[in-house]
Amino acid sequence: MELAAWDVFAELDFSGGESVEVKPRAGAGLGRTVVLGVHGALLLGPYATTDRSLALRAADGVAGGRRVASGRLARLRRGH
Repeated sequence: MELAAWDVFAELDFSGGESVEVKPRAGAGLGRTVVLGVHGALLLGPYATTDRSLALRAADGVAGGRRVASGRLARLRRGH
């Protein structure tokens, strides 16, 4: 995995035995983070989809981080 994106879901279990799967809403102040593990670094970037659901972008290692940075630079150059 160099670059991937996932929708986030949560399953709520109630004391009566029922459960429901929901899509959490994205709030303000979503920030990127780096998680270090035994296989290297993982760059995580939560974001809001068009319907304000929470989704997560992930890039692993130096190559993944480089792809994220080059995409960001290209968007800045285009003025987006």
